[in-house]
Amino acid sequence: MLEMLPTARDIAIVVMAVEGIVVLLVPLLLLWNGAKAMRRARPQAALWLRVTNQRVARAARITNGVLVGIRRPFVWFASTYASTAAGLKRIARVLHREVSREA
Repeated sequence: MLEMLPTARDIAIVVMAVEGIVVLLVPLLLLWNGAKAMRRARPQAALWLRVTNQRVARAARITNGVLVGIRRPFVWFASTYASTAAGLKRIARVLHREVSREA
């Protein structure tokens, strides 16, 4: 039985060496295949990015149009109110000047 110990030890060393090589090769193979897949997908990715960019720009235009439509009445009201207030102040100044001249 003691004669088999060195042989078992040698077999265990060989198995551990093979396991170490496999453990090192798996990440290298994954990295290699990942780089190859990215090289193949680059032209398609450029097309996808261009199409996505166009869709996002279209969505932004539509959204801005809707927001302008929503804001328009409020801006009109605020500007009408401001211009009416300014006009009334001018009229009040003119009337005040006229009243001051008469007195």
